[in-house]
Amino acid sequence: MKFLQKIQALPEGTRKIILWLIMVILVAGLLIWLVQKTKNRIAGFEKDEFVGKLNLSDIKAPEMPDFSGLIPTEQNGTTTAEEVQQD
Repeated sequence: MKFLQKIQALPEGTRKIILWLIMVILVAGLLIWLVQKTKNRIAGFEKDEFVGKLNLSDIKAPEMPDFSGLIPTEQNGTTTAEEVQQD
């Protein structure tokens, strides 16, 4: 407890510096741990197994609708877009 009492007796500016130094050390340690853990997970990642579990071959893309009737052309009996603009 004397350790805490010594810190409490210090000026506020010094206590803030101590607090931030402790925070920086803790965050740096957690960041190092997180990077190592992520690196190990990426190294152990089995791409082929993951793709196999996705079953991408089971996904069917919908067919696109036929928009040819919506575009004015002379072939389907409508006027061209240029003729419409001229009127």
